[in-house]
Amino acid sequence: MAGDSAATKIVALSKKVRELSSQLELERTRVQQLKNKATVFSSEVSPYIQKEKPFPHQDHQRSPQTDKKALNEKLQQAQSKAAEYRNQCEMLKKDIKIAQKILISEVGEGANFQSLLNNCSNARGRAQQIQSLQNKVSI
Repeated sequence: MAGDSAATKIVALSKKVRELSSQLELERTRVQQLKNKATVFSSEVSPYIQKEKPFPHQDHQRSPQTDKKALNEKLQQAQSKAAEYRNQCEMLKKDIKIAQKILISEVGEGANFQSLLNNCSNARGRAQQIQSLQNKVSI
């Protein structure tokens, strides 16, 4: 009986060792992924972080308020440019939707735009088809 209990303890402990080692490997991979993310983020942020350089004696006289005002002005300019670009993007999206609707009305709903761009298909616009049918009727 003592051999059986020792064998069951060994089996139970070996299961526990396997579980713990698998958890350890999982945590190691998680740490490695986080390290990779940290290096990516630091490489993205590093251009924006200036190295501290000793200021000439004249620059020490600048007050933090003037620096803050200058930074706020730059921020306002950047925000206005971002808003302008957003508006342009929205206008272009609307133009694209209108152009797609016009294209669908000319070519038809089931047309493949990529094949039309490659000029591989013989698809003609609705106006061309109407013109050719009117020519056939008049002859």
